[in-house]
Amino acid sequence: MSCMLHPRFWHARLQLVVTVGSVLAVTWLEPEALVHQIISRAGANGWFWVGLLVVLLGVALVDIVINDMMPTRIDLAVARRRRYVVYMALCGGLLSLCFVIAASEGATSVLLVYFLPACFAAHIAVTDLFHRHRSHIDASRT
Repeated sequence: MSCMLHPRFWHARLQLVVTVGSVLAVTWLEPEALVHQIISRAGANGWFWVGLLVVLLGVALVDIVINDMMPTRIDLAVARRRRYVVYMALCGGLLSLCFVIAASEGATSVLLVYFLPACFAAHIAVTDLFHRHRSHIDASRT
């Protein structure tokens, strides 16, 4: 098994990438969507964070495809060992986008579109780090 975690855990990472990717696609490509209009009113800061999140999603997707879906002989060990960094960065980017929206629009329910996946990304990063640490402890005992 190429993943140190439970075999089903990669589905959670894929779910997050698909969810955030679809929200960002609507944000970027649908000018009539409310999230697009809010980011446009937020200005360059909003579009900067959207672009950065697209790049982070690309990195996360490459990690999932290579380290979780491909055979074990194909492996990016560095990405697998540090994948929690990508998901914490994703969490930080989503929260930063929330702050940009709140600064330009005030508190709005649209923040949930970005805030809830940010919480999920933090959960995935912490869970991944916990299981990685736990597997090292278990390996040192044997």
